[in-house]
Amino acid sequence: MESENTRYSTLIVSGYRKFTQSLKQILIENEFDDPCIAESINDAKRLADSRPFDIILIRLSAPDDASLAHITQQLAKKSTCTAVFTSLDSYDSLFEMLSPSGIYLIPLTPSKQMLLYSLDWLKAGCERVKQNDRKNLSFDEKIRQLRMVNRAIWLLIERDDITEEQAQKKLEAMAKEENITRAEAAEKIISQK
Repeated sequence: MESENTRYSTLIVSGYRKFTQSLKQILIENEFDDPCIAESINDAKRLADSRPFDIILIRLSAPDDASLAHITQQLAKKSTCTAVFTSLDSYDSLFEMLSPSGIYLIPLTPSKQMLLYSLDWLKAGCERVKQNDRKNLSFDEKIRQLRMVNRAIWLLIERDDITEEQAQKKLEAMAKEENITRAEAAEKIISQK
């Protein structure tokens, strides 16, 4: 895990008050922030749209295909780990429906230890999502820098009436001369525009 003090933001979606309160207590005792609570899928969607959550835990009274489709479409798009609590008799059919979207299933069992194991899997999943988000961010930054360099090259071509090859050499020379990166040199050229 990232660090010893990592806390996970959590959304509980459940209309069962006793279940919700028990789960909330377990979460607070086990490296989770005080969870937000939604009693319906619509409330959960509003909360999830207003702020990010690391983990979303859902227990529906009688999940129908429409509400499950809504869960998979809306919540699986986000950088979050989502789990649905289900009875053992519904587990197999729900697993087939939800697992392709990366949604975990947790059987409703009386064992607190099994729940803690499941929460550990979710925490590990959160760390994987965070790593992927960081990789995507650095990739996006590289793409932004490349676009900036290309823009600077085209500005040099237009402004100085030179070829693309000459513009690239001029940008590289500026970066080398000032001991800065090509992206930083491109920023300077663009700001001089």
